[in-house]
Amino acid sequence: MGVTEMTSDGDHGVLNGIDRDEVVQLMKDLQSYRSFSGNETEVMRFLAGWFDERGLPTELIDVSDEPGRPNLAVRIPGSGGGSSLMLNGHLDIDPVPLNYPLDPWDCHEEDGRLTGHGLVNMKAGVSAAAAATVAVHRAGAQLRGDLLFTGVVGELQGGVGVYDLVQRGIGCDYTIVCEPSFLDVRTMHSGACQYVITVTGSSAWIGMLHRSEYVNAVNVMADVVKALDDVEFSAQPHPATPGLPRMIIGAINGGVGTDFLKWRASYVADYSAIIVEVRGVPGQDWEQTQADIDKVLEGVRAANPGAVIEIEGPPATYTDDWRSMKVPGHGIDTPIDHMLPQTVARHHTEVTGNAPERIGPQDPGSYAWTDAGWFARGGSVPVVYGPTSNTERTIPIDNVLTVARVLALTALDICG
Repeated sequence: MGVTEMTSDGDHGVLNGIDRDEVVQLMKDLQSYRSFSGNETEVMRFLAGWFDERGLPTELIDVSDEPGRPNLAVRIPGSGGGSSLMLNGHLDIDPVPLNYPLDPWDCHEEDGRLTGHGLVNMKAGVSAAAAATVAVHRAGAQLRGDLLFTGVVGELQGGVGVYDLVQRGIGCDYTIVCEPSFLDVRTMHSGACQYVITVTGSSAWIGMLHRSEYVNAVNVMADVVKALDDVEFSAQPHPATPGLPRMIIGAINGGVGTDFLKWRASYVADYSAIIVEVRGVPGQDWEQTQADIDKVLEGVRAANPGAVIEIEGPPATYTDDWRSMKVPGHGIDTPIDHMLPQTVARHHTEVTGNAPERIGPQDPGSYAWTDAGWFARGGSVPVVYGPTSNTERTIPIDNVLTVARVLALTALDICG
């Protein structure tokens, strides 16, 4: 799939369609929606209306088994014979931690930066991608390949939205996911999968313990937690992400019954559950990873014959108890010398006057996973290029404009 050479006079005209005030207002508008995972519908409808007002046709596509939870697709069709490019971002946002240093919902501009929870991950990147798409439309560019913008739901749940798009066959030759990369061109990142481990015991009233047989599920779960320190993963490490694969216990529950009733502590807990996440390397086999974990659980089963100990991966982690991963997240490892990262880097240099600080893996960015992994599994070649940093709470507005300009020029180059 070839890439045309730029004709700078015509192609640079696309940059006139990127307006600073418009981009800042879009970020503020998107940030005002508290679109935690599972609650993205209203912000998605707003963004569809934003594109509609600018003359671009939009399509809201419900996740197939979740009616009323739509992804957004905005397509500028090409005439044929060219390569296609997708600009992508998710609209669900992280939970607000207790130690968040600012008012998370006070979105305002100060000294060229914008504050507000949800902008870093990743409404600033979505705004840059949207602005680039509109700029190409305004320029009246004659594309041979399609340019597609997608805003998706549930990225933080493993890629609920992107998985649905891929299953529908919606994709492009190339994909740029505008997740936090702080203007680096990230070609590699990890994957992740979560598992629920449950212990079922048998209950008894505290006053009858001397006359009863029982199995305290919480006590057995304590043995499980200790045993997890001994897991050895079969997946081979990647040199760019030392320490992976690694696992953490993210949450724990215990009580009476599968609803974890806690109000009657006079009874031995007969059910306990934990959710663990394994952060892994590109190409990691998540079924084998589950088997690696289950191997150490065999020892706990042998020591506690009255307990039932089970492990399940997604979608068991997507129940009402957890609302976490519906599907695993997958890693990417696009060659650094591939046309796509090199094209993004070239236009970054053209827009800023400086080469990107990094093309390739990035610390800590490569320890994250993104929807790029599902696009890669769907046959697209992906990279991550975005305006924000995982380590900062405020957004340099100039970075967002830079990404919008780079994306617009890259779209003309690849789709033109």
